[in-house]
Amino acid sequence: MKYYAGLDIGGTSGRIILSDENGQVLERLQTGGVSIFSGGEKAARKKYEELVFTVLKKRKSEPSECEGICVAATGIDSEALRECVRDIFLDMGFPRSKLYVFNDCEVFLQVYKAPSLILIGGTGSISFGQSRSGAMVRTGGWGHILSDEGSGFHIGLEIVKAVGEHLDRRSHDETLYQMFYETTGISDLEALNNFLNANIMTKNAIADLAPLAEEAMNEGSEAAREILEGTIQKLYRIARDNYQKMAVDKEDTLNLIFWGSVLHKNKMVQRGVAQLVREHIPNVEIQIPKKQAVEIALEVALRGQKEKILCY
Repeated sequence: MKYYAGLDIGGTSGRIILSDENGQVLERLQTGGVSIFSGGEKAARKKYEELVFTVLKKRKSEPSECEGICVAATGIDSEALRECVRDIFLDMGFPRSKLYVFNDCEVFLQVYKAPSLILIGGTGSISFGQSRSGAMVRTGGWGHILSDEGSGFHIGLEIVKAVGEHLDRRSHDETLYQMFYETTGISDLEALNNFLNANIMTKNAIADLAPLAEEAMNEGSEAAREILEGTIQKLYRIARDNYQKMAVDKEDTLNLIFWGSVLHKNKMVQRGVAQLVREHIPNVEIQIPKKQAVEIALEVALRGQKEKILCY
């Protein structure tokens, strides 16, 4: 049976949608995610195959029957990694002429009119921009050690540091500490240090702490407020720096897309970044997509064959 497919494979979760040629959804599935950048080709291949073949087996369909598939995957940070992801899907049996492969940020730029720029603040952070000529520029997203400023991971890390200072009696923020303790059960510096060392490379456990910042700030935590104010500045600078790389004509309207859990769920951060952007970037229209990334990927797969979009 002929079908189209959209995939959104992030670091923590992977999603796939199958549809018919009219966009009518046939199947949906969500599993765990993986980053080919940090997890490597072997782990990515295993996760991609699990996601794809689980849903195809249920539909009794084959990769060769696919009329268009768009893969939006985190960790595609170079042409070599893009080619690696492409090869994984070709090895599964998907036709080369039907396959589109994008970084999970880039895929949004396929459906918004250029010049457009996406700012992502989620577990990690990154920005991609596309000029009218089609040229693509990028800022950030080079992993949670080198960059990812303003991300959920870095908010979580700042929370851990603030709790550490509280436990070391270098500062006092009982509100943030109590919320952290109720979440983790950690009440001393040795346990805190062990928690950090155990999770610093995989990052998700630290990023999962990020919502505590808004909760604690609403209860009066000054440390949490400072963390979120810093987050606003960091995310704004990513967008600003990427905009400056684009060389946009100041008379052009720039579509700026906000994406990721930090920018979507934390209204203080969302409003703060939006205010700075409007103050310093001319003719900007901020877009907050209603569709999920996997639905955007499916849209690209459907449009790709009908409009003869170049396969990447």
